Amino acid sequence: MWICDIGVNGSFGKEFEENRSNGMGFWLLVLIKSRARFEINGDSVEIRKPSYVLLRPDTPVIFGAIRGNMLIDWIGFYTHGDDVPWMEKTGLRFDKPVPYTESEELNEILHTTHFEHYLADRLHVEMEALIMRMLCMQLARLSKDAENKNQGYSRAKATLLNQLRVEIYSHPEGIGSVDDMAAKLGLSRSGLQHMYKNMFGTQISLDVITSRINYSKKLLKATRLPLREISASCGYQNEFYFMRQFKNVTGMTPSEYRAAH
Repeated sequence: MWICDIGVNGSFGKEFEENRSNGMGFWLLVLIKSRARFEINGDSVEIRKPSYVLLRPDTPVIFGAIRGNMLIDWIGFYTHGDDVPWMEKTGLRFDKPVPYTESEELNEILHTTHFEHYLADRLHVEMEALIMRMLCMQLARLSKDAENKNQGYSRAKATLLNQLRVEIYSHPEGIGSVDDMAAKLGLSRSGLQHMYKNMFGTQISLDVITSRINYSKKLLKATRLPLREISASCGYQNEFYFMRQFKNVTGMTPSEYRAAH
């Protein structure tokens, strides 16, 4: 991504109106921080809470303030290579307002992007492209947070779920049952399963199995520990259950895997 225009904390009065019937001619990311009106592809919408709009270069758009001043940050940029498929993969949406939760992290990345754009050292272009990707990913994450909030759980609860997933993959030997994890978070078993699937797109039980099997693979390759100790180290209380689950996941017994590696 290559930035052609950028502005932070722009304030525009009610007389301001941007009218581009043939599109901007470049990609435009607008972070709207006050009430504003947008007409995109002929569809009018009034924005009342923090939202972003990511416009394709040829998207017809009209936007301006409703009352008072319109407060926005904006970045105009060009794309090349796999930039567009990559943006689609992050979950960013194009040509429509998308609410997001405000955060200091986003503001810091935005100000870093603004600063980097005006540097002229030999790494400037590469750094700008990397920071733009960071900005897009953070915006996609915060939009997901806003969606989660609308579904009935807060960013604080989402943070706890993220911490739980990190714990599952960092310390598989210490992870208890789904009931234990739910109680720790103050949730019912079904509530935890539902929220976890919504956030990560997979069942919590499958993540636990994946984490334990991945850890057992490392032990099988790096140590000569007997299967009984490896099983216990991965959080299994039953060595034979571990062996059966390992084969279900990998298609090999632990002994066969060790011999092959």
